[in-house]
Formats: sequence, structure tokens, C-alpha cells
Amino acid sequence: MGGFKQLRHWNAELADRVAELRSSGEQAAVNWTGFEYPQGRMEFSCPNHDHPILMVPKPYRKLFLKELIPDESLRLKILNEKQYEWVVKGTPCNICSGLYNAVLDIVGEPLAVFDMIYARPNFFSRQLGECISVFNPGDVTSPKPVQHSARQRLLTELLNDEGIRFVHSYLARTNNGVLALMDIKENNVKRLRDYHGIISDGVHKVELAEERINTLFLGLVNPTDKPQFDDIPSFQDRIISVMVPYILDYTTEIAIYENKFGPNVDEAFLPRVLENFAKIVISTRMDKESPTVKAWIKEPERYSKYLDKDMLLLRMSLYAGEVPKWLSDQDLNEFDKATRRAMIDETKTQGVKGISGRQSLIAFGQLLSKHTGSGKLINMEKLREFVVNEKAFANVDIPDGFIDALEDMYGFNVLQEVKESIFFYNKQQLSDDILDYLFAINFEPGATRKCEYTGNTIEITEDYFKEIETIFVGQASSADDKEAFRKATQQEYVSSTVAQEMSVEGKTITETSLYKDLLSRYSRNLKEHALQPYVGNDNFRRAILDFGTANFHSYEGKLRRDVELLFRNLQNLFSYSTEGAKQVCVYVLDNDLVRKYK
Repeated sequence: MGGFKQLRHWNAELADRVAELRSSGEQAAVNWTGFEYPQGRMEFSCPNHDHPILMVPKPYRKLFLKELIPDESLRLKILNEKQYEWVVKGTPCNICSGLYNAVLDIVGEPLAVFDMIYARPNFFSRQLGECISVFNPGDVTSPKPVQHSARQRLLTELLNDEGIRFVHSYLARTNNGVLALMDIKENNVKRLRDYHGIISDGVHKVELAEERINTLFLGLVNPTDKPQFDDIPSFQDRIISVMVPYILDYTTEIAIYENKFGPNVDEAFLPRVLENFAKIVISTRMDKESPTVKAWIKEPERYSKYLDKDMLLLRMSLYAGEVPKWLSDQDLNEFDKATRRAMIDETKTQGVKGISGRQSLIAFGQLLSKHTGSGKLINMEKLREFVVNEKAFANVDIPDGFIDALEDMYGFNVLQEVKESIFFYNKQQLSDDILDYLFAINFEPGATRKCEYTGNTIEITEDYFKEIETIFVGQASSADDKEAFRKATQQEYVSSTVAQEMSVEGKTITETSLYKDLLSRYSRNLKEHALQPYVGNDNFRRAILDFGTANFHSYEGKLRRDVELLFRNLQNLFSYSTEGAKQVCVYVLDNDLVRKYK
């Protein structure tokens, strides 16, 4: 190496290119060029992606870095930190070392050898397996070394040296890059075990030559794969466990189904049934106990008609960002920031058991296949039958009573949809009823007065108050309950509505809080009893089944109009098809849901 008297004579182009690549953040690799032979000029790159600085003999590297990097702090960092240890101590691959020595024997001057070496960018391409390679369990690779017979012949003839073997393994393609194993199964089990020595020592044999490997090896491992390498002690301190819990948000679970099976997959289901499939899957992933919910909901029995005993359905709604409308005002008020935060914290320990994402997709595909082409939408009955009988759910823990509660919640929700769809009251009439009542409560029964808000003449009697107040406070309320409601309303009307909002703030009566609260409550309670006239009415059920047929026109006008309104609203408000609307209406009637959820 006597030719290295002054490193300022170092190949300037190589030094400049190394510096350029370093500043741009690119990796560099050795590129050999300038070999002359009768057929022309030969050029090839290092198959191991060796960095060009490794071609500089170790005794000269520190001096080379001093000339190459004027920034002393950066140079000291490279020379002293463990992550840059390879810069000073690294060894070029056996192919580059052999070429260097063979060419040096011919030209006799190291700098002349370096005139044949250049730096090139090191490109990453997963598709081509260049610097990054990802192996799935089913991928097959040849154990034989990679050989280049034409290049080997040219090198042997050019250098007159049979000692240079242009042979390498497939691992060379990812040297100074990344090699990843996706799931330690099938062929990846053997790969991982074959890499054991390489991971530990960074070197392995290719034929008789040693090949150094400086690759970042990654293995993506599911918990079920751990037995494949538990018996290899040297792997144990190289494992980093990352908790990736199963999905607990049913809307995200549905989005995964739509991504896999198409965005219109919900058209095979009645509304809410696809959602319920996702909820059954998620129920297997959740802890049954929730101290936060138990401390928050003081009287869970009030929801017993449509909520499971573990309140999983409530938690699922909250995980999906929905606060259920059926919660009482008291429970809604107590759902404060601290409760929300505590519920979020609880999710950190959930989603580690139950049906996995892959199992969920398989089960969903089986459900679709079973009912595709039947001409009928998948309803709750078909969903329950599938979950109870199919193997996909045989070995998972669906909480006791959860499917029953899910059906109850489904019934409660579709009942509200049907009620809202058949509910039709003139908005002006609803408003007039509230305004007449607010005016009438200021007089004793027996009086007849003209309402200053509506112009209606009101006969103020106990029967008048009883009829409207029953809607406000419920059928089961006593006379004392109705009178107490009237007095409280009258006091608020005088002290707040008239004295403050109307007199001071200048609001009209329909802009006041009391009017809005009463109108909302009145509408809601009227809607609650909207189906009552049709319970047990066989003509109503038959008209629903005959909707869309010639027989439908034989029904009397009001019944026909009510059924038309019901179907139109179910389709426009809740996205039911005509067939779906028929099925859900019959479901509500045949299961007597009106009486069940009184």
C-alpha cells in the first residue's frame, strides 16, 4: 500500500460523490468500471451493496475522513459512536476484496485501482428485491448460491485469476437494507432458523467463501407463532412486543368488511343487521367487567328490556363515538369528561382475545356465501342461526345472553324507526297545542278564554288538562303527578318565560326555552304511541304485505295512506328497500314489540 503517500491524491470524483450522497441522505454502493477486454468495457456493481469507504484500507480511513469531512464535530461523531463503528472497522465483501487484490497485482498502484471504483446511489425496491425484501409464508426461495456464469468467465479471462468467485447468496441483495418475514409460518419458519447464526454473527458461508451480512432483519410475529422460536434463547432478547389490539369500534369493523367484499355489501342485509354481526364479533374481544360503567350507571335495570347485563352494547356505542338516545337524562348528565377518559383508558387492556380480524373476514364471507342468491335479505333470524351453528363461532366466548340482548336492542331500535316513520302530525297543530296549554295553565278550570297566541277559544276543564298532561307525564301518572307538572310549568312560565325571556330579552313565545322543551317532549311522546291504533289490526298487517301489489288498492283510504307514509319514510329516513321495509314492519308486528317496549 506504499502508493498511499498523500490522501489528497485520492480519487476526487469518488470522494465528491460520497460527500454528495451523504449530504442528500442517499446510501452509496461500490460500482466497478474501467475493465478493458477485447469485447469492450465491463462495468458492474457490488452485489453486497458495500459502501465505497470500505474499499479504503483500514489504516487510511481516519485520514481519509479528515480530508473528506471538514466539520470536526461530525467527524468525531463518526469515529467514536457505536452506530458508525463499521466506517472504521468494516470489511468489504469477498468479491470486492478479491477484485481489488487482483487488479492491484496487475496495475501495481492503489490509486490506479481506485480510478476504476465509483460510488452509485443504492436504490430500494421491494418489487425487485433490491435492498428490501419481504417474504410471506408461502414464498419459496432457492437455497443455491446466485451465480453469474458470463460475468465469471469474463473476470477470469480479463484478470487471468481463477480465485475470484463472483458468487453470492440472495441475502446479498438486501445487505445494508431490510429483510422482513411476514408471519412465522410455513416456509418462514425455516428461514428464521436459517438466519439464526447470521443474526448472531453477521456472517455465513457461500460455498467456501464467507459472506458478511449487515441487514436489518424483521420478523412480524403473531402471538400464536411464538412457539416456533421459543426454543432459541438468542432470539429472546431481540423480541419487541407491540400490542396491536383487535378492533373495538364496530363502524371500523364494518369498513373492513366493505373494503374486502365491496362497498355495497350492506345491500345483502336488512338495516342494522350487518352492524349486529360486527357487534357479535366485537363482543368476543371485550372484557365483561367495566368498573367505569358500573360506577356511572346507577340503575342498569331500567334498561333491562334492551341492554345486556354486562352493558357491552352501551360500551360499543360509546367506543364508536355515539351516545345512545335511550339513556336517561340523569345518566346523560353524569357522562362527564372524567367518565369518558376512564372508558378510553379501559380500552387499552381489551382487544387481546376473541375473534381475530382474519377469522372475522372468513366468517363474514361464509355468511354472505350461504345467503347469496336466496332473494331474501339477511335478517336477525338468519344471523342468529349462522352464529349459533357455524364453526367460525364454535370456539369463541360470546358472552352469555349477549345475542338475546342484541335482538332486544335491535327490536327496540327498529320499533323506534317504524314509529317515527308512521308518525305524522301537522307541525302547526303541535305548536298550537303547546301554546294553548301555556295560556290555559294561568286560569282555573271552568273558564273559557281566547288564547292570545293562537286565537283559539279554549274551554279550560279538568278533562282538557288531563288529556294533554297525560301525554306529557305518561299514562301511568296520577292526578297529583299531573297537577304537580302543571304548577311547575306555570311557575316557570311566569317567572322565567314571560318575566325574563320575553320581557327582558325580547323573545317571542316560540323562541323561549319552555316552549321548545314542551314541544319536543309532546312530539316525542305522541310518536311513542303512534303505532298503538294498529296493534292487533290484521288489515294493517295484510296491507303491509300487499304493498306494491294490485291488492293494495282495495284497502280503505286512510289505512292505505298510512301504509304509504310508513314505507316512504322507512325508505327515505332509514334506507330500507321496499322488501326490507315489509320485513321489518312484519317483524315489529309479529313479535309484538309495541307491547314489549311500553
